[in-house]
Amino acid sequence: SDPTVEIGPLLTQGRVKEMQKRVQKAVKEGAQILCGGSSPGGELKRGSFFEPTVLGDVSPSMEVCGASLTGPVLSLVTVDSFEEGIHVLNDGPVLPAASLFTRSMERTHRTLRELSAHSISVNQPPTVGGNPKDYLDSLTLTKHIALG
Repeated sequence: SDPTVEIGPLLTQGRVKEMQKRVQKAVKEGAQILCGGSSPGGELKRGSFFEPTVLGDVSPSMEVCGASLTGPVLSLVTVDSFEEGIHVLNDGPVLPAASLFTRSMERTHRTLRELSAHSISVNQPPTVGGNPKDYLDSLTLTKHIALG
C-alpha cells in the first residue's frame, strides 16, 4: 500500500464497466450524479479507474442502495428523522461499514445499539481499507460449542 495514493484502480476493466452500468441505472431510477460518475481521461484512461462518485436523491428501493458495490460510489439517502434513518439502514442487507456524524452522545449510543453493521465509525469515514484478511477476521465471531 502506497501512502501517497489517494485512490487506486479497480481490479479490472470489467469492474469499471459494472460501476458505469450501476451508476447509469441509478440515474434512470431518479438518482442525481453530484460528482464523478465516469472513467477519468488523460493518463488514467488506460487503467481500470473510476472516478469517486456521489449520488444524490437515492431512495432505499433503488438497486444501488442495496447492492454491494465494488467501487468508489457513495449513495446519499435523505430521511426525515434519525429513527427513519436507522430503519432504512436496517431494512436492507447488513452493512459492512457505516459512519455516523453527530455531536450527540445519545445518538451515538443508540446507533451503536440499534444499527446492524459490522463496523461503525463515529465522526470519521468508515474503515474498510488495509489488509483484507485482517478486515475479514474482524467480522468473524468465534464461538466454541461443546455438546456431550
